Amino acid sequence: MHAPTPVATESAGGHPARKWLRWSFYLLSAGLVAAIAWGLSYIVREGGGSLPVLKQAPGFQAQDLDGRTVTLDTLRGKIFVITWFYTHCPDVCPLTMYRFEQIQDRLRASGELGRQVVLVAVTLDPARDTPAVIRTYAGHFHADPRAWYFLRATPAQTAAMLRRWGIVTESGPKGQIGHTSQVDLVDENGNVRAEYVGADLNPDRVVQDIQGLIERMRWGV
Repeated sequence: MHAPTPVATESAGGHPARKWLRWSFYLLSAGLVAAIAWGLSYIVREGGGSLPVLKQAPGFQAQDLDGRTVTLDTLRGKIFVITWFYTHCPDVCPLTMYRFEQIQDRLRASGELGRQVVLVAVTLDPARDTPAVIRTYAGHFHADPRAWYFLRATPAQTAAMLRRWGIVTESGPKGQIGHTSQVDLVDENGNVRAEYVGADLNPDRVVQDIQGLIERMRWGV
């Protein structure tokens, strides 16, 4: 009589292949959780994720230097930084434009200029700031027309935009226009996420806020 053939049984640890698959799943899950946590902490750390929604950006309609109409809906899907200027401005406007040039250079270096972010400058003085005058002015700041939009509108449209955006102006005796030195950061959904003072604009801070918003878009939060 032959002894019964022993039946193979799995040890408590299971088959080696199954055990490896199980550990691989645990490691992948842990890695995914860690990646998400890192991404969220980056967003908060870099600023964009912690920027509150201040308000819905007011609608506007203006034309670029080639006569194309630009509206808030035109810019939807991109982050943009918007400010107000006039070419005869002797002080705060050129300083703000210089800061915009620095922001442009940093965004170009990181590959985000135009693709995800654009800059917008709207004239307060459409009567004197013709497209030709603005084009020359923009050239002083090496503005990239594909990603830095200089806009002008009719006097009535300009007045309506200034009112909606809360820009206060005051005409001087020699053609000067005193105005609110305001810069707004608007996200891809048309929400104002930050407001800065043009005279004190810090390009590094603005770019940091922009990149935080880009990371938030990437992670869908």
